[in-house]
Amino acid sequence: MKKIRLSALFLLLGFFCGAALLSCSDDDDGPSSGSSNGGLVGTWMTSDGGSGYQFFRDGTFILYEYDGDRETGTYRVLSSERNDILILDWDGAGMEYCPYSLTDDCLTLYSDTDYTVLYKHSNDDYFDEEEDGSDSGNREHHSSLLGEWIEEDGGYVYDYYSFYSDGTGIHGSYEWDIDWVNEDEDIEWYTVDKKYLYINGARYRYWCDGSTLEIEIKGEIRTYYEK
Repeated sequence: MKKIRLSALFLLLGFFCGAALLSCSDDDDGPSSGSSNGGLVGTWMTSDGGSGYQFFRDGTFILYEYDGDRETGTYRVLSSERNDILILDWDGAGMEYCPYSLTDDCLTLYSDTDYTVLYKHSNDDYFDEEEDGSDSGNREHHSSLLGEWIEEDGGYVYDYYSFYSDGTGIHGSYEWDIDWVNEDEDIEWYTVDKKYLYINGARYRYWCDGSTLEIEIKGEIRTYYEK
């Protein structure tokens, strides 16, 4: 397997297919039990904040290097009896297999000779925020978002959004027992590539099927249901 060279990230991606847990080939000798995102969704960065990863819920990721370069791909997690394995597919440039360990705020990635520690960051726009708020995709108002949305498990008062077709809307709170909306702020919104939701200039990853809306905010998925 081709070894990916990644400068200055402490040889983070110097993973070897010949590691003790996996075969170097693409045969069936590797772990075979269930796969998921392994709790990796969010932003993970080095202690000095200069580089790191963003793992997204849709199975894609971005590596941010110290020199400003980015590399992208897809990922998945396999669990074996001895380890959890992170599998990175570098957009056709090769695959890497990496044992890892995870706590709430610390991700440790192992190669056969070294390891790298990354720390959870609360701001998912830390690496990718654009100063002028612009974007390079196609702006639209995703029709599945139109209407009123109430956050799941909000207690007595629930977070509330209302999205209108003209790109305006309302953010506030909803009091379930009296069916009352407290309108805290007016918003302007649009979506890009049915992947990013911009609200008053802030960018969030989102998923919506018309009845359920999920917005990724500071590394956490917040779930809303149509009112």
